[in-house]
Amino acid sequence: MNITRRETLKHLSLLGTLAFLPQSAFAFLEGDLPLHVIGIGGAGSNMVEQLHQQGIAGKFTCISEPARPHLPRDIRFIEFVPPGEPVYHKGELMYRTSNWEAELQIPESVRQLFHPHEKYVLLAGLGGYTGTKMTVALSLLLKEQNIPAITVCSLPFQFEGEQRASRAQEAVNELKHLSSFHYYPLENIRERYGNLTIEEAFTKANDQAFELFHAASGA
Repeated sequence: MNITRRETLKHLSLLGTLAFLPQSAFAFLEGDLPLHVIGIGGAGSNMVEQLHQQGIAGKFTCISEPARPHLPRDIRFIEFVPPGEPVYHKGELMYRTSNWEAELQIPESVRQLFHPHEKYVLLAGLGGYTGTKMTVALSLLLKEQNIPAITVCSLPFQFEGEQRASRAQEAVNELKHLSSFHYYPLENIRERYGNLTIEEAFTKANDQAFELFHAASGA
């Protein structure tokens, strides 16, 4: 599959974020509490932007790095810079070689997002520092504080390498005891849609996801 990680993250905003969840997960979207959707890392933030564009009712927040200057004004942005060294190409930040061994510190600005008067959907792609470590930390924090939330994560494509896959699996192992945690391998998209191109498969999954999301949330 001739596609880079950078291109994958662009397409990930088209990913059917909720298309692979069990139907029981959608019961969470029902009820009277306001919905707050939070994207963690680049992939999760892309998903949030796409849900917002589709007119889903609720609050939206992106937690990532670098800054997203073109976000709609009603999407809150919290910049989180993971520990490590930035890598630039022609003056543009391409990625960060994260110090995986560094302990995650949850910023106070992130902690203040959560209270028991809203319900939360955390969206992330596992494998990188922010999407993995922040997702694990926040999922456990919300469970500890008994705040209603579900976490929805993707696992990396095989071509992204064994290291990302291993780190993603570590996160799955830490969270799989939570009934509120749901994940799906991106490889399933290729298996599900056969010989479609990556863009066509993402679009298919995306269409199904928004139908499910709208039906469950009443948006």
